[in-house]
Amino acid sequence: IKDNTGPGSRLVFSYLLADSKGRPQLGRFSGLTRASLKLVGEPLKWCVYEQELPEFLGAAGFHLVSPRDRYDLRRRYLVPVGIAQPVGNMERFAVAASAQLAA
Repeated sequence: IKDNTGPGSRLVFSYLLADSKGRPQLGRFSGLTRASLKLVGEPLKWCVYEQELPEFLGAAGFHLVSPRDRYDLRRRYLVPVGIAQPVGNMERFAVAASAQLAA
């Protein structure tokens, strides 16, 4: 991505957390979900331990943009309009900025 973006670029992305064995963490039925997705042609091949995300992005020439709670979509969009519906917490959202861009 870095090779195809200019200085000051931002990357908005979602990611899955890794479980204790380094596999995508998908809740109570992780194994079944991974197998089902693989059967339909959508194998999950990448996840990350949350604490390793800044280092991973740094190696690619990006840094994580803060504050993290800005990307809590439930809190940002549902709570203000009075929707108390719980949402899944398996997929996380983040923004990274090119290392040439000040935070």
